[in-house]
Amino acid sequence: MGAKRLFVAIPVPDIVKDEIRSVAEKLGEMDKIIPEQNWHITVHFLGDTPEKEIPSLLEKLSHGVADIPAFTLSFQDIIVKKSGFRAMIWVRGEPSQAFVKLVRKVEMLTDGKEQRKPIPHITLSRIKKKPFERKNLPVAFKSSLTWKVEHIELWESKLSRENSLYTNLGSFKLKDYEPKYR
Repeated sequence: MGAKRLFVAIPVPDIVKDEIRSVAEKLGEMDKIIPEQNWHITVHFLGDTPEKEIPSLLEKLSHGVADIPAFTLSFQDIIVKKSGFRAMIWVRGEPSQAFVKLVRKVEMLTDGKEQRKPIPHITLSRIKKKPFERKNLPVAFKSSLTWKVEHIELWESKLSRENSLYTNLGSFKLKDYEPKYR
């Protein structure tokens, strides 16, 4: 058995993707656009995980986050986030204690490694051009993008030259989850 590159994510609802797309289209050309089906908020990156550990991980997440209440996340604008030699275009989330609580719980349930301060964000683009200057950012949404986070997912990431391919390995309901009927 091998290993799979894993992370825990909050998927972005289609209605929110529509609003992000309408604002992002006004920005013009962006380097390395991330496909919409890959838009997510990273809760915790696990990295290479032995396949034999995945069933246990699924079980831990299923039971472990069931006591975390569903919560609301809000996003205010699209910004350039510079980190070292890289730059990314983010949909920036507002600070959320509920998000931090979820992140810390998932860290504890999985590998116990606390990562940097959790900032809810959706990466739209990774910038390769140097130096990168974007005069039309930040750009604010007409009103804050808000949605109720009712579940998280465990995603596998397969890297490629073009874009990563993400596969959902499991979905985990938060407390007070209300299923939506379609």
